[in-house]
Amino acid sequence: MIVSDDNAVAGKAAEFKIARLTGDQFASLLESGDASTFRQHELWRGSRQASSRKTCQHWAVIEDSEIVEAFAVVGSARSGSVPESDYELRDFRWTTGEVDVEVAQRSGLSARLKLGLPSAQVTQPWLYAIPRDAVDWVHQLFVWIDEEVFTDGLGASRTRDSTSGESYVLVEPYGWQHSKQESHNRLGLLAGPLGWHGDVRPE
Repeated sequence: MIVSDDNAVAGKAAEFKIARLTGDQFASLLESGDASTFRQHELWRGSRQASSRKTCQHWAVIEDSEIVEAFAVVGSARSGSVPESDYELRDFRWTTGEVDVEVAQRSGLSARLKLGLPSAQVTQPWLYAIPRDAVDWVHQLFVWIDEEVFTDGLGASRTRDSTSGESYVLVEPYGWQHSKQESHNRLGLLAGPLGWHGDVRPE
């Protein structure tokens, strides 16, 4: 159930589950078990030369209510294309500038995740290019969540924080915070404070 303290957003929201595409196409990349290798692969990230510039990229503000609607559109498309899904996003809690959502894997692993929406004017590290619209914003978010889930993001490899009895993974510029300090430091150094693709966010 979507819960919101923002009537404008909640009025346009509806119950829905977001199913992900299977990870078969990423299997060869995941054999390394190294998130940084997967993240930097040119197959889906595009030119490393472009992403290494770390420049600020801005676009016209996308409304939070458009993101709500885009989740429903993208979720329906993904659900319809895959018979069995590895994970789903559920229990959306919308507030102005943020969505708090549960990521639940079929294996039983789960965690909550807090994501800044465009109106928050904060860096959104899942964006690897200026989004064309709200649907493109959500597509890019799913690429990022796919990667994290496929690299044991809901397992012991990631740091958890408990808030009001609920377990959250923590967002870093490089992805979901790694529990091993060595990995955390290495990935943080590689990605830098603006993440792998620079500061792509609203003006």
